[in-house]
Amino acid sequence: MPLPLLQVISSCIPILILRNAALLISEKNARKVNKLQLELKDLFLKRNALINKKVRQISNIDLDLSSFKKILETQFDELETLIRQTDASFEGAVKAQKTKQFKGIDHLEERLLKAQKVKLKDQVERLALLHEQLFPGGKLQERIEGFGDFYLEHGNSFIDFLVETFEPRRNSSSYRQTGAGKSCLLRCAKTARRNAPARKPLPARYGTNIQSRLDRPASQTL
Repeated sequence: MPLPLLQVISSCIPILILRNAALLISEKNARKVNKLQLELKDLFLKRNALINKKVRQISNIDLDLSSFKKILETQFDELETLIRQTDASFEGAVKAQKTKQFKGIDHLEERLLKAQKVKLKDQVERLALLHEQLFPGGKLQERIEGFGDFYLEHGNSFIDFLVETFEPRRNSSSYRQTGAGKSCLLRCAKTARRNAPARKPLPARYGTNIQSRLDRPASQTL
């Protein structure tokens, strides 16, 4: 009987870790992210989900109609008394009407959100354009734009930056900026590790806005 490969090479089972991914953001787009007051973690939402979230945030009206559902729930609870006093066929009619009314509220909420998107058309278009630039075709940047393009632009300093930035054993995200005016956003799937080492401060020429993002705890970044 052949021996297992790991036993032959006298090795333990390898430990699997999350693969780091980087999103490179131009200085211009970094300013747009700040201007739109976007959280870094929101950039990784699907485009429609990101737009919906932002529209709800900047709308001057409440787009949540759950309060109407609570009112309906109270009214249908009162009908329970009548259900117990009459034929069982009435119960089926009440349940069917309740389902219809709740679906109607959901539909109205969707139409209200759609109407707000039309009203806030300029903001929606700017956000959609920004997301398309960061995630071409809704896909990760690394799957569309080649490594060579960034290497030709920045040279060996780009590799040094990635080596310094990537932390495979750290389950968190960070936001850093290269000397060439590029920003790097790292994304991992797990939660941030406690007591993470402090990052080195950026040179003064990068400004306080980017530095304030760096100073946030990793758990607040993603």
